[in-house]
Amino acid sequence: MLFDEPTTYMDIEHQLKFLEQIKKLKTQDKTIIMVMHDLNHAFCYSDEILLIDNRTIKKSGTPTAMLESGAVEDTFNIKLHMHESGAGSHLVITA
Repeated sequence: MLFDEPTTYMDIEHQLKFLEQIKKLKTQDKTIIMVMHDLNHAFCYSDEILLIDNRTIKKSGTPTAMLESGAVEDTFNIKLHMHESGAGSHLVITA
């Protein structure tokens, strides 16, 4: 299944419901490819991330590997780290 910015124009409740449905599809051996610019959603819902900059693949890997590589930080000139809590994990982005 291919999705291009599927959560655009959705309110946050519907974004999360949609992404939870995607997680369920993955458990049914479905291949899901999504284009998304929301880094928090990409890191929290993806098994693998492909970082593309100026039509060039810069890096690919698991969310953890991508976070550790610094490639996303270098590309977007930001700082990232995962925050773990009782409610789950989320990406913290700072300039």
